[in-house]
Amino acid sequence: MENFHIPTNEKQRLQAVYDYNLQGHDKDEELEVFANAASLICNAPIALISIFDENYQVIKANCGIDVDIVPRQQTICQFSLMEEEILVIDDVTKFEPAKILLE
Repeated sequence: MENFHIPTNEKQRLQAVYDYNLQGHDKDEELEVFANAASLICNAPIALISIFDENYQVIKANCGIDVDIVPRQQTICQFSLMEEEILVIDDVTKFEPAKILLE
């Protein structure tokens, strides 16, 4: 599998993760209410609140899926880091950058 894309602001983004002490791999129970709310508001079966460190997507809170940590190059959410705006993927099977992950 290819390595993940690196956003131009990666250094600053990682610094913010460390400055706010978000790099740990533990769940944050206080965020669970937001994951559940996102699932309800968006009428989506799965909602995640996660942080990306250098190599992993760390799931801080989740609804509808039981996952704690995913290698960064194996996650569809990595593509959101490359965007200036919010990335909405209506149908992941039609999202061209993710096709290699779905094979």
